[in-house]
Parts: sequence; structure tokens; C-alpha cells
Amino acid sequence: MSSTRGGDDVVNVQDGAAELSVSCGEGSGDLAIVDDPGFDRVDADCETLQRPS
Repeated sequence: MSSTRGGDDVVNVQDGAAELSVSCGEGSGDLAIVDDPGFDRVDADCETLQRPS
């Protein structure tokens, strides 16, 4: 999954399925909401990761 817009994006892939690639695109304040970073593969352009508690 990837974002097509620039800026500070929120990409929510917390769906119980493994993602092969999560990209946030341009911006410096992007947030990826993931199942688990070992389960979902998140690109370095997602500056912040939010995991389940």
C-alpha cells in the first residue's frame, strides 16, 4: 500500500494481513499504523510507526 499524495500522511494497514510493502511517500511527519513491524514491511519513508498495544 502506498500514498499518492505528498505531505504528512497516515497509512493504516492494521488489518491482520501481512503487507509486503508499506510506503508513506514524501513528507517528514508520516505515520504508519501497522499490525507489527515484523509482520508488515514498512519503508523508511514512514517516519513514525504505531503498533498495537
